[in-house]
Amino acid sequence: MNFADFINLMNFLNSHENNIQRLDIMRKTLINMNSKKQIPIASEDKRVIFAWIGDEPEYRDKTIYLRHSENGWERDGYLGRYYDSEIRLAIRNFNGAEKILYKFESDFLWFHDPINSSVEWDGTTGELLNSRMNSVIHFSPEPSWPYGRTEMFDLEFTYEGFKVLVRNWIIFPPDYDRHLSSYPLMLLSFGEHYATHFELSSLPALLMQDNTIAEFPLIVLVSSEITERGREIPKEEIYSPKGILRKLMENYFANFIICEIEQRYRTKRNPAYRTIGGFKAGALFALNVGLNYPNVFSNIACQSLDEKIDPALIPDFSKDSPVSPPVMYFDCGESGSLENIRETASILRKKGYKYTDIAIFKDQTESPEEIKSRLKKLFEKLYGRFPLGAERYYD
Repeated sequence: MNFADFINLMNFLNSHENNIQRLDIMRKTLINMNSKKQIPIASEDKRVIFAWIGDEPEYRDKTIYLRHSENGWERDGYLGRYYDSEIRLAIRNFNGAEKILYKFESDFLWFHDPINSSVEWDGTTGELLNSRMNSVIHFSPEPSWPYGRTEMFDLEFTYEGFKVLVRNWIIFPPDYDRHLSSYPLMLLSFGEHYATHFELSSLPALLMQDNTIAEFPLIVLVSSEITERGREIPKEEIYSPKGILRKLMENYFANFIICEIEQRYRTKRNPAYRTIGGFKAGALFALNVGLNYPNVFSNIACQSLDEKIDPALIPDFSKDSPVSPPVMYFDCGESGSLENIRETASILRKKGYKYTDIAIFKDQTESPEEIKSRLKKLFEKLYGRFPLGAERYYD
Protein backbone atom coordinates (compact mmCIF):
# COMPACT_ATOMS: atom_id res chain seq x y z
CA MET A 1 0.00 0.00 0.00
CA ASN A 2 1.43 3.40 -0.99
CA PHE A 3 0.89 6.85 0.51
CA ALA A 4 -2.15 7.72 -1.64
CA ASP A 5 -3.83 4.37 -0.96
CA PHE A 6 -3.40 4.84 2.79
CA ILE A 7 -4.90 8.36 2.67
CA ASN A 8 -7.86 6.99 0.69
CA LEU A 9 -8.32 4.26 3.31
CA MET A 10 -8.32 6.85 6.10
CA ASN A 11 -10.92 8.94 4.28
CA PHE A 12 -13.08 5.86 3.81
CA LEU A 13 -12.78 4.82 7.46
CA ASN A 14 -13.56 8.38 8.61
CA SER A 15 -16.99 7.95 7.06
CA HIS A 16 -17.48 4.55 8.68
CA GLU A 17 -20.08 4.61 11.45
CA ASN A 18 -18.96 1.50 13.33
CA ASN A 19 -16.02 2.57 15.45
CA ILE A 20 -15.05 -1.01 16.42
CA GLN A 21 -14.87 -2.10 12.77
CA ARG A 22 -12.99 1.08 11.85
CA LEU A 23 -10.28 0.44 14.46
CA ASP A 24 -10.09 -3.25 13.56
CA ILE A 25 -9.51 -2.48 9.87
CA MET A 26 -6.86 0.15 10.65
CA ARG A 27 -5.01 -2.11 13.10
CA LYS A 28 -4.97 -5.07 10.68
CA THR A 29 -3.80 -2.79 7.86
CA LEU A 30 -0.91 -1.40 9.92
CA ILE A 31 0.14 -4.83 11.19
CA ASN A 32 0.15 -6.17 7.62
CA MET A 33 2.17 -3.19 6.37
CA ASN A 34 4.58 -3.53 9.27
CA SER A 35 5.21 -7.21 8.38
CA LYS A 36 6.20 -6.02 4.89
CA LYS A 37 8.41 -3.19 6.21
CA GLN A 38 6.14 -0.56 4.64
CA ILE A 39 5.98 1.71 7.71
CA PRO A 40 6.67 4.63 7.89
CA ILE A 41 4.94 5.45 4.59
CA ALA A 42 6.68 7.96 2.33
CA SER A 43 5.29 9.54 -0.85
CA GLU A 44 7.17 10.65 -3.96
CA ASP A 45 6.70 14.28 -2.92
CA LYS A 46 8.34 13.45 0.44
CA ARG A 47 5.33 13.42 2.70
CA VAL A 48 5.59 10.84 5.47
CA ILE A 49 3.01 9.02 7.58
CA PHE A 50 4.43 7.96 10.95
CA ALA A 51 2.50 5.23 12.76
CA TRP A 52 2.43 3.72 16.24
CA ILE A 53 0.53 0.46 16.58
CA GLY A 54 0.43 0.63 20.38
CA ASP A 55 1.78 -2.69 21.67
CA GLU A 56 4.05 -1.07 24.27
CA PRO A 57 2.12 -0.84 27.59
CA GLU A 58 4.55 1.66 29.16
CA TYR A 59 3.52 4.29 26.58
CA ARG A 60 -0.21 3.53 26.50
CA ASP A 61 -1.26 6.59 28.52
CA LYS A 62 1.57 8.92 27.47
CA THR A 63 2.04 11.47 24.70
CA ILE A 64 4.52 10.45 21.99
CA TYR A 65 6.29 13.37 20.31
CA LEU A 66 8.15 13.43 17.00
CA ARG A 67 11.69 14.85 16.77
CA HIS A 68 13.79 14.91 13.59
CA SER A 69 16.88 16.32 11.92
CA GLU A 70 14.98 18.75 9.69
CA ASN A 71 14.00 21.05 12.57
CA GLY A 72 17.11 20.74 14.72
CA TRP A 73 15.65 17.91 16.78
CA GLU A 74 13.04 20.14 18.40
CA ARG A 75 9.60 18.66 19.04
CA ASP A 76 7.52 18.61 15.86
CA GLY A 77 4.12 17.96 17.35
CA TYR A 78 2.96 14.55 18.49
CA LEU A 79 1.41 11.39 17.08
CA GLY A 80 -2.33 11.81 17.39
CA ARG A 81 -4.53 9.01 18.66
CA TYR A 82 -6.72 7.43 15.98
CA TYR A 83 -10.26 7.79 17.30
CA ASP A 84 -9.02 7.69 20.92
CA SER A 85 -7.40 4.27 20.42
CA GLU A 86 -3.87 3.01 21.04
CA ILE A 87 -3.15 3.54 17.31
CA ARG A 88 -1.37 6.86 16.66
CA LEU A 89 -0.60 8.63 13.39
CA ALA A 90 1.20 11.77 12.22
CA ILE A 91 1.73 13.23 8.72
CA ARG A 92 4.65 15.55 7.96
CA ASN A 93 6.09 17.15 4.80
CA PHE A 94 9.86 16.98 4.20
CA ASN A 95 10.09 18.64 0.81
CA GLY A 96 13.73 19.04 -0.27
CA ALA A 97 15.23 16.46 2.09
CA GLU A 98 17.24 13.50 0.79
CA LYS A 99 16.75 11.65 4.04
CA ILE A 100 15.55 12.36 7.55
CA LEU A 101 16.79 11.08 10.88
CA TYR A 102 14.10 10.97 13.52
CA LYS A 103 13.22 9.84 17.02
CA PHE A 104 10.10 9.47 19.12
CA GLU A 105 10.06 11.01 22.59
CA SER A 106 7.91 10.60 25.69
CA ASP A 107 8.59 12.33 29.02
CA PHE A 108 11.93 13.47 27.54
CA LEU A 109 12.99 9.86 26.94
CA TRP A 110 14.13 9.54 23.32
CA PHE A 111 13.88 6.25 21.42
CA HIS A 112 13.92 5.09 17.82
CA ASP A 113 10.83 3.98 15.94
CA PRO A 114 10.12 0.40 17.11
CA ILE A 115 8.57 -0.58 13.75
CA ASN A 116 11.26 0.92 11.49
CA SER A 117 14.27 -1.40 11.22
CA SER A 118 16.36 1.16 9.28
CA VAL A 119 18.68 3.04 11.62
CA GLU A 120 21.70 5.30 11.29
CA TRP A 121 24.38 6.32 13.74
CA ASP A 122 24.89 10.06 14.28
CA GLY A 123 28.51 9.79 15.43
CA THR A 124 27.97 9.67 19.19
CA THR A 125 30.29 7.31 21.03
CA GLY A 126 30.10 5.52 24.35
CA GLU A 127 27.08 4.61 26.41
CA LEU A 128 24.73 6.94 24.52
CA LEU A 129 24.67 4.72 21.43
CA ASN A 130 21.19 3.35 22.06
CA SER A 131 19.72 6.80 22.65
CA ARG A 132 21.55 8.28 19.66
CA MET A 133 20.97 5.53 17.11
CA ASN A 134 18.36 7.25 14.96
CA SER A 135 15.56 5.88 12.84
CA VAL A 136 16.05 6.93 9.22
CA ILE A 137 13.90 7.42 6.12
CA HIS A 138 15.67 7.53 2.74
CA PHE A 139 13.86 9.29 -0.07
CA SER A 140 16.53 8.19 -2.57
CA PRO A 141 15.69 4.94 -4.41
CA GLU A 142 19.26 3.70 -3.77
CA PRO A 143 19.88 4.56 -0.12
CA SER A 144 22.96 2.39 0.38
CA TRP A 145 25.05 4.01 -2.35
CA PRO A 146 27.66 5.32 -1.89
CA TYR A 147 27.35 4.67 1.84
CA GLY A 148 26.16 1.49 3.49
CA ARG A 149 22.84 1.59 5.29
CA THR A 150 22.17 0.01 8.69
CA GLU A 151 19.37 -2.17 10.00
CA MET A 152 18.58 -3.44 13.46
CA PHE A 153 16.62 -6.48 14.58
CA ASP A 154 16.16 -8.55 17.73
CA LEU A 155 16.28 -12.35 17.79
CA GLU A 156 14.77 -14.55 20.46
CA PHE A 157 16.94 -17.58 21.07
CA THR A 158 16.46 -20.64 23.27
CA TYR A 159 19.20 -22.97 24.43
CA GLU A 160 18.86 -25.74 27.05
CA GLY A 161 15.80 -24.14 28.61
CA PHE A 162 17.21 -20.60 28.70
CA LYS A 163 15.51 -18.00 26.51
CA VAL A 164 17.18 -14.67 25.66
CA LEU A 165 16.64 -11.72 23.33
CA VAL A 166 19.75 -10.64 21.41
CA ARG A 167 20.03 -7.32 19.55
CA ASN A 168 21.81 -7.31 16.18
CA TRP A 169 22.96 -4.42 13.99
CA ILE A 170 23.36 -5.07 10.24
CA ILE A 171 25.77 -2.88 8.25
CA PHE A 172 25.28 -3.40 4.53
CA PRO A 173 27.97 -3.25 1.85
CA PRO A 174 27.77 0.06 -0.07
CA ASP A 175 26.46 -1.57 -3.25
CA TYR A 176 24.07 -4.06 -1.63
CA ASP A 177 20.95 -2.40 -3.06
CA ARG A 178 22.40 -2.03 -6.56
CA HIS A 179 23.26 -5.68 -7.23
CA LEU A 180 21.82 -9.13 -6.65
CA SER A 181 25.16 -10.73 -5.84
CA SER A 182 25.98 -12.40 -2.50
CA TYR A 183 28.52 -11.03 -0.04
CA PRO A 184 31.03 -12.29 2.54
CA LEU A 185 29.80 -12.29 6.15
CA MET A 186 31.53 -10.84 9.20
CA LEU A 187 30.07 -11.48 12.68
CA LEU A 188 31.43 -9.16 15.36
CA SER A 189 31.03 -9.64 19.10
CA PHE A 190 31.82 -6.01 19.88
CA GLY A 191 28.71 -5.10 21.79
CA GLU A 192 26.94 -1.78 21.55
CA HIS A 193 29.71 0.36 23.07
CA TYR A 194 32.36 -0.58 20.52
CA ALA A 195 29.88 -0.45 17.65
CA THR A 196 30.02 3.33 17.92
CA HIS A 197 33.64 3.28 16.71
CA PHE A 198 32.65 1.74 13.40
CA GLU A 199 32.41 4.71 11.07
CA LEU A 200 31.11 2.36 8.43
CA SER A 201 28.88 4.95 6.82
CA SER A 202 31.98 6.06 4.91
CA LEU A 203 34.61 3.34 5.39
CA PRO A 204 33.12 0.70 3.02
CA ALA A 205 32.88 3.14 0.12
CA LEU A 206 36.40 4.42 0.84
CA LEU A 207 37.91 0.92 0.84
CA MET A 208 36.16 -0.01 -2.40
CA GLN A 209 37.06 3.23 -4.16
CA ASP A 210 40.78 2.93 -3.39
CA ASN A 211 40.76 -0.78 -4.31
CA THR A 212 41.75 -1.86 -0.79
CA ILE A 213 39.24 -4.69 -1.09
CA ALA A 214 37.18 -6.06 -3.96
CA GLU A 215 33.96 -6.65 -2.04
CA PHE A 216 32.98 -5.43 1.38
CA PRO A 217 31.31 -7.96 3.71
CA LEU A 218 27.87 -7.73 5.23
CA ILE A 219 28.66 -6.98 8.88
CA VAL A 220 26.60 -8.14 11.86
CA LEU A 221 27.34 -6.38 15.15
CA VAL A 222 25.99 -8.52 17.99
CA SER A 223 25.23 -6.72 21.22
CA SER A 224 26.97 -7.93 24.36
CA GLU A 225 23.85 -7.00 26.31
CA ILE A 226 21.16 -9.67 26.17
CA THR A 227 17.70 -9.71 27.71
CA GLU A 228 16.59 -12.79 29.60
CA ARG A 229 13.13 -13.89 28.53
CA GLY A 230 12.72 -17.23 30.31
CA ARG A 231 14.45 -18.95 33.20
CA GLU A 232 16.98 -16.62 34.84
CA ILE A 233 20.63 -17.44 34.19
CA PRO A 234 22.47 -18.04 37.52
CA LYS A 235 24.98 -15.27 38.31
CA GLU A 236 27.83 -17.76 38.75
CA GLU A 237 27.21 -18.93 35.17
CA ILE A 238 27.37 -15.50 33.55
CA TYR A 239 31.14 -14.94 33.50
CA SER A 240 32.36 -18.52 33.68
CA PRO A 241 34.40 -19.51 30.56
CA LYS A 242 32.56 -22.82 30.54
CA GLY A 243 29.24 -21.51 31.88
CA ILE A 244 25.81 -21.76 30.31
CA LEU A 245 25.85 -18.18 29.01
CA ARG A 246 29.11 -18.78 27.13
CA LYS A 247 27.74 -22.01 25.67
CA LEU A 248 24.50 -20.26 24.75
CA MET A 249 26.29 -17.47 22.88
CA GLU A 250 28.70 -19.91 21.19
CA ASN A 251 25.69 -21.77 19.83
CA TYR A 252 24.10 -18.47 18.83
CA PHE A 253 27.14 -17.44 16.77
CA ALA A 254 28.04 -20.81 15.30
CA ASN A 255 24.57 -22.03 14.41
CA PHE A 256 21.52 -19.86 15.02
CA ILE A 257 22.59 -16.43 13.73
CA ILE A 258 24.19 -17.92 10.59
CA CYS A 259 20.89 -19.53 9.57
CA GLU A 260 18.94 -16.35 10.31
CA ILE A 261 21.31 -14.14 8.33
CA GLU A 262 21.32 -16.46 5.32
CA GLN A 263 17.51 -16.44 5.29
CA ARG A 264 17.26 -12.66 5.60
CA TYR A 265 20.19 -11.42 3.51
CA ARG A 266 22.33 -12.33 0.51
CA THR A 267 25.51 -13.81 1.96
CA LYS A 268 27.88 -16.44 0.59
CA ARG A 269 27.10 -19.78 2.18
CA ASN A 270 30.68 -20.93 2.42
CA PRO A 271 32.92 -20.91 5.54
CA ALA A 272 35.75 -19.45 3.46
CA TYR A 273 33.75 -16.24 3.20
CA ARG A 274 32.89 -15.96 6.89
CA THR A 275 34.76 -14.06 9.61
CA ILE A 276 34.08 -13.96 13.34
CA GLY A 277 35.61 -11.14 15.33
CA GLY A 278 35.51 -9.37 18.65
CA PHE A 279 36.83 -6.56 20.84
CA LYS A 280 38.51 -7.09 24.24
CA ALA A 281 36.54 -9.91 25.98
CA GLY A 282 34.67 -10.35 22.70
CA ALA A 283 38.01 -11.00 20.99
CA LEU A 284 38.73 -13.94 23.27
CA PHE A 285 35.19 -15.21 22.73
CA ALA A 286 35.55 -14.92 18.94
CA LEU A 287 38.87 -16.75 19.02
CA ASN A 288 37.41 -19.65 21.00
CA VAL A 289 34.37 -19.95 18.73
CA GLY A 290 36.39 -19.64 15.54
CA LEU A 291 38.92 -22.28 16.56
CA ASN A 292 36.25 -24.72 17.73
CA TYR A 293 34.06 -24.26 14.65
CA PRO A 294 36.53 -24.25 11.71
CA ASN A 295 33.80 -25.72 9.51
CA VAL A 296 31.77 -22.51 10.08
CA PHE A 297 34.42 -19.72 10.13
CA SER A 298 37.63 -19.53 8.11
CA ASN A 299 38.73 -16.10 9.39
CA ILE A 300 39.12 -14.74 12.93
CA ALA A 301 39.67 -11.08 13.87
CA CYS A 302 40.72 -10.22 17.44
CA GLN A 303 41.04 -6.56 18.44
CA SER A 304 42.47 -5.33 21.74
CA LEU A 305 42.73 -8.78 23.31
CA ASP A 306 43.19 -7.98 27.00
CA GLU A 307 42.93 -11.44 28.56
CA LYS A 308 45.27 -14.41 28.55
CA ILE A 309 43.88 -17.39 26.73
CA ASP A 310 43.76 -20.80 28.36
CA PRO A 311 45.82 -23.20 26.18
CA ALA A 312 43.47 -26.00 27.19
CA LEU A 313 40.66 -24.23 25.34
CA ILE A 314 42.58 -24.23 22.05
CA PRO A 315 42.16 -27.44 20.05
CA ASP A 316 45.26 -28.85 18.33
CA PHE A 317 45.24 -28.49 14.57
CA SER A 318 46.21 -31.57 12.63
CA LYS A 319 47.72 -31.53 9.16
CA ASP A 320 45.30 -34.34 8.35
CA SER A 321 42.30 -32.15 9.18
CA PRO A 322 39.69 -32.05 6.37
CA VAL A 323 39.38 -28.26 6.80
CA SER A 324 42.04 -25.56 6.42
CA PRO A 325 43.25 -23.69 9.52
CA PRO A 326 41.59 -20.29 9.96
CA VAL A 327 43.39 -17.08 9.10
CA MET A 328 43.77 -15.03 12.28
CA TYR A 329 44.31 -11.29 12.66
CA PHE A 330 45.36 -9.74 15.99
CA ASP A 331 45.16 -5.98 16.45
CA CYS A 332 46.59 -4.50 19.64
CA GLY A 333 45.14 -1.09 20.37
CA GLU A 334 45.55 1.14 23.41
CA SER A 335 43.34 -1.08 25.57
CA GLY A 336 44.84 -4.35 24.41
CA SER A 337 47.77 -6.27 25.86
CA LEU A 338 50.67 -6.84 23.47
CA GLU A 339 52.03 -9.47 25.85
CA ASN A 340 48.74 -11.41 25.76
CA ILE A 341 48.53 -11.21 21.99
CA ARG A 342 52.10 -12.41 21.40
CA GLU A 343 51.67 -15.21 23.91
CA THR A 344 48.39 -16.26 22.27
CA ALA A 345 49.96 -16.19 18.79
CA SER A 346 52.85 -18.32 20.06
CA ILE A 347 50.45 -20.89 21.54
CA LEU A 348 48.50 -21.00 18.30
CA ARG A 349 51.60 -21.63 16.20
CA LYS A 350 52.72 -24.42 18.55
CA LYS A 351 49.31 -26.04 18.14
CA GLY A 352 49.60 -26.04 14.36
CA TYR A 353 47.96 -22.73 13.37
CA LYS A 354 50.38 -20.94 11.08
CA TYR A 355 48.16 -18.28 9.52
CA THR A 356 48.45 -15.56 12.17
CA ASP A 357 49.12 -11.88 11.69
CA ILE A 358 49.71 -9.21 14.36
CA ALA A 359 49.20 -5.47 13.84
CA ILE A 360 50.67 -3.15 16.49
CA PHE A 361 49.29 0.37 16.95
CA LYS A 362 51.48 2.19 19.47
CA ASP A 363 50.47 5.30 21.42
CA GLN A 364 47.01 5.39 19.91
CA THR A 365 43.75 6.38 21.52
CA GLU A 366 40.30 5.08 20.70
CA SER A 367 39.32 8.16 18.64
CA PRO A 368 37.07 7.49 15.62
CA GLU A 369 39.76 8.48 13.08
CA GLU A 370 42.35 6.15 14.60
CA ILE A 371 39.79 3.36 14.90
CA LYS A 372 39.04 3.85 11.22
CA SER A 373 42.75 3.43 10.44
CA ARG A 374 42.86 0.21 12.44
CA LEU A 375 39.73 -1.12 10.75
CA LYS A 376 41.15 -0.36 7.32
CA LYS A 377 44.21 -2.41 8.28
CA LEU A 378 41.95 -5.25 9.45
CA PHE A 379 40.02 -5.37 6.19
CA GLU A 380 43.21 -5.17 4.15
CA LYS A 381 44.50 -8.21 5.99
CA LEU A 382 41.32 -10.27 5.87
CA TYR A 383 39.95 -9.25 2.49
CA GLY A 384 42.76 -7.62 0.56
CA ARG A 385 45.82 -9.87 0.62
CA PHE A 386 44.09 -12.87 -0.89
CA PRO A 387 40.71 -13.57 -2.52
CA LEU A 388 38.39 -15.22 -0.04
CA GLY A 389 37.87 -18.88 -0.76
CA ALA A 390 41.21 -19.26 -2.53
CA GLU A 391 44.50 -20.78 -1.35
CA ARG A 392 45.84 -18.56 1.45
CA TYR A 393 49.34 -17.72 2.50
CA TYR A 394 51.40 -15.00 4.13
CA ASP A 395 54.73 -13.66 3.03
